[in-house]
Amino acid sequence: MAVHRCGSLLRYAALLLVLCAAVGGQGRFKGFRSSGSSGSFTGGRDTGEGTGSEEQWFTQRLDHFNGADSREWKQRYFVNEAFSRPGGPVFLMIGGEGPTNPAWMHNGTWLTYAQKLGALCLMLEHRFYGKSHPTACGARGTNITIKLLCGVMADASLGDPYARYAAVKFKVRTFHRSSDPASCGRQWVYQTCTEFGFYQSTDSPNQPFTGFPLEYHVKQCSDFFNISGDELLAAVSQTNEFYGGFSLVSSRIVLPNGSVDPWHALGVTRDLGPELPAVFIKGTAHCANMYPASSEDLPQLALARDHIFLLLQRWLKQ
Repeated sequence: MAVHRCGSLLRYAALLLVLCAAVGGQGRFKGFRSSGSSGSFTGGRDTGEGTGSEEQWFTQRLDHFNGADSREWKQRYFVNEAFSRPGGPVFLMIGGEGPTNPAWMHNGTWLTYAQKLGALCLMLEHRFYGKSHPTACGARGTNITIKLLCGVMADASLGDPYARYAAVKFKVRTFHRSSDPASCGRQWVYQTCTEFGFYQSTDSPNQPFTGFPLEYHVKQCSDFFNISGDELLAAVSQTNEFYGGFSLVSSRIVLPNGSVDPWHALGVTRDLGPELPAVFIKGTAHCANMYPASSEDLPQLALARDHIFLLLQRWLKQ
């Protein structure tokens, strides 16, 4: 679908359904529940033609807040128009902290909603993740230099050069065969240091784990980006002030969380007002309400999906 058609359709009510990571193949995050080594998805369905598995690109401004900055770049997005009807709404999924997974374009609860409401579905990749790079990446040449590698190869205490090279090559190759590289790790750590905090630590005495105090994460900010603990606290305070924190002032936003999700402590789990309802789902984990429905779903999860759909219906009629 051409970009100019998207522009004409955006006059309809665009619903920002999710701000959640949909990252496949990474250790810290899960996309869809997979079955077997092939990574096939369960609980979804192929909606036929126009399901948006083909990546598309549009010209994006680099800086939306500086009128004097005319620089542009190409941002990746996906489109599913299988259910789109004239006058229907537009559903926009904003990708999370990793490469955008096109599987979301033919699987997931939002497509069930789209089919019922005749919605056009768009998914936008988060800038600086996946293939959406506003600026050139200089990290590879910065962290591992020829001088550094030559120093390692010349260090006789580490064994003969060939043995050192063979050992490193074998370990790296074996590691990548069994686990995908952390393709978004550095960007995400930078965002936690400059915007969110968002750390899960073992400081609390009410849990059995050890070894990851809050100071560990704070030190990463200092070691990686020369960002101090005070600067981190100031950045988190600024983010909460800008977006509202637990005192959000807005309307027609639904805020789902799961009780088993470790991050729900930083989410809104109680209604902030009639037009800011929280949906707290006991017994479910991260993004559970987004995944395709399954016969194994808890009853409260099914009820939560239905409740969210009723809210969307009501708001679209307003």
